[in-house]
Amino acid sequence: VRPAHGQVTNHTAGGPVEVRLEFDRAMAPSVAGLARLDGEDVGFACASDSACDVITASLSPGSLAAGIHVVELLAGAADKDGVEMTAPFRSTFSVASGPSAIVEPARHHQPGLICLDGKAICHNAAGADALRIQNVGGNWTDWRPYENESDWDIVPGRGVLVQYHAEGSSSFIVGDCVDAAGHGCYASWHSEMFVRGGWNGWGLDSDGRMLLVGHHTWAANATFGGFQQAKFAPQPGWSKSYGIHPDRKLLYNLPDYDERHKSFKVEPYMSGSEASRRWMAARGHWSPHESMASGAPFAVELWVSSQCTAEAPTCPPPKDPQWTCVGFTGDEDQAWCESVGQVGCTEYAANDGSPLMES
Repeated sequence: VRPAHGQVTNHTAGGPVEVRLEFDRAMAPSVAGLARLDGEDVGFACASDSACDVITASLSPGSLAAGIHVVELLAGAADKDGVEMTAPFRSTFSVASGPSAIVEPARHHQPGLICLDGKAICHNAAGADALRIQNVGGNWTDWRPYENESDWDIVPGRGVLVQYHAEGSSSFIVGDCVDAAGHGCYASWHSEMFVRGGWNGWGLDSDGRMLLVGHHTWAANATFGGFQQAKFAPQPGWSKSYGIHPDRKLLYNLPDYDERHKSFKVEPYMSGSEASRRWMAARGHWSPHESMASGAPFAVELWVSSQCTAEAPTCPPPKDPQWTCVGFTGDEDQAWCESVGQVGCTEYAANDGSPLMES
């Protein structure tokens, strides 16, 4: 399909616009009558009378408004042998004459969002169907239909966030900030941020307050060696915090009547935030210094190190280390046990009969 799915184009001016659907086989000519653009029949036609494996529609310059457009092929479209599609096809593309919250969802600062001397919000999100607004640290308004301008009294020096809903997604969020003198200031998701870890007594020795140093960017200096665990919190307490997802453990073991359940063990598997970090780093999208944090209620402490990386240590120290009795396998014997020390992340030692090893 052309424009390609998710493509951002500028067709608000210039020459004719072609919308194109290509098939992997020759289709019945009737397929052209089942193609739609934004729910309308805009005159799709077969590009070739012999095969009809491509259908196109030519639109006049400027006929596509800024925003999201939907290309559909209705169910029932058949190939030349009469085999029909049992489900419809759907693709979207965006038209933009300039930057906007919808066509650039990764850009979260929008200069000029606060307008009319701090008395209004001027939106630039063509294609959105609903929005809501928040002074940073306050409550969101109810969702309302999209409008070009919203009456709003800002708090000088305090950011404003706007969230848009478009094409089934509400992941479009932008912010702006203006101080009392009318100068721009940094926009952020939160009005304050703290980082707490072992080096500051988890906020008891020092509160770990961070500084807003850029749009949606907080920073703090910390001095420590090796690895430390930490969490971010957007308020003095712990009512909300950000960390990483723990490894997922097996929820259901073998049934108790199966004797194998006593020794059956599946190592927990990596999930969520750490799996995403490794995927991004392995493909060159993130450096070793970049990661992500989750505000999920079950999120645990994340790792930081003196190398300024987000990787966990090779052998993370267990929270509740305990000795476990094991037998010998292969060439292992008592002499091996008393001399091997650590293998991988497991430490081996002879049972000395102490309370720690009595299990």
